[in-house]
Amino acid sequence: MKSYLIGVVLAVVIGTLVELLPPDEGRETSVFRLLVSLMILCVIANPLLTVLQEGPDALFDRIRAAIEEINTEGTALSDRYAEQTAAYIRTASAREAEESVGILLAERFGISAQDCRVDITLGGTAEEITLEEITVVLSGRAVLADPYTIEAYLSTLFGGVAVVAIE
Repeated sequence: MKSYLIGVVLAVVIGTLVELLPPDEGRETSVFRLLVSLMILCVIANPLLTVLQEGPDALFDRIRAAIEEINTEGTALSDRYAEQTAAYIRTASAREAEESVGILLAERFGISAQDCRVDITLGGTAEEITLEEITVVLSGRAVLADPYTIEAYLSTLFGGVAVVAIE
């Protein structure tokens, strides 16, 4: 289809350029324009003549193949956008969850936000996000808190995926 359109555009451009060559005098110019118009018409009608030679079944086969190609490309794009959306959702959700866990640790264990860094790794798809790991790094005054108690609390709360480290 792309090559057909390029051929039509080239025929029109060449026809226009060729029409500019002869002087604008009388009958020769009108005959010359008629010939250029017939050439462009032949280029445009060429696929129709091919279809008429091959028969209607070939036309339907070409249409079916074009539709399948469009569907295949659309599915690939849809899958790619779905994965990009899922990655964005996982990233945004992880940031919100990290803030929430930081607040939870501050309330439960008296750890300030400056002394605690929470990293959450999420996995899964756009339809189902899974929690893969929670990493809490304690620093400053938070190193005085019992990391085993914090780890046990978070593991119980989130299903055994917590790791607490001291910096």
